[in-house]
Amino acid sequence: GNLVGGVTLPSVVPVRSTGAAAGNDWIGLRTTDDSVLKAVSRVPLFGGFLGLGLLLLALGSMWYREGR
Repeated sequence: GNLVGGVTLPSVVPVRSTGAAAGNDWIGLRTTDDSVLKAVSRVPLFGGFLGLGLLLLALGSMWYREGR
């Protein structure tokens, strides 16, 4: 273990789910293949491109009209 301020802290060791999870001077953290899905977000891909295209079309038409 680690000696911190006169207190011996146990070492933290990752262990497989079938192994022993503790010893005299160590603590085991069981490793599993579990996972948690936090969030799924869907963003429309062409929404931004459509808006950009309309903006460029409007600016281009105004510029073309001003030039005449």
